[in-house]
Amino acid sequence: MIDRGEFDEARTLVAKHLPAPEAERLRASIEVHDWAEGTGDGTLAAAKRLAAAGDWPAALPGMMAALVEDRDGARQALITAFAVLGDEHELVPEYRRRLASALF
Repeated sequence: MIDRGEFDEARTLVAKHLPAPEAERLRASIEVHDWAEGTGDGTLAAAKRLAAAGDWPAALPGMMAALVEDRDGARQALITAFAVLGDEHELVPEYRRRLASALF
């Protein structure tokens, strides 16, 4: 469904299967897709648009920088990004460490 652009239908189907890990990954993918339509000109909004375009190497540093402006929003965006990318993605371990360091 997501591959075909049927995001509303996918949201409904995925919601029935939360909190299963695969359902959570799909929910996060839908959320990131929605970021493309986001408005705003702050650091976090720009980073989210980069993520929606698939530019994770630029998006993750932007989300980290946004922790200063919007700690909770940036933290949630990073958690969503980690869910989409998965633990195996080369950027995730580094940015998990950076996030933990920034928060604690």
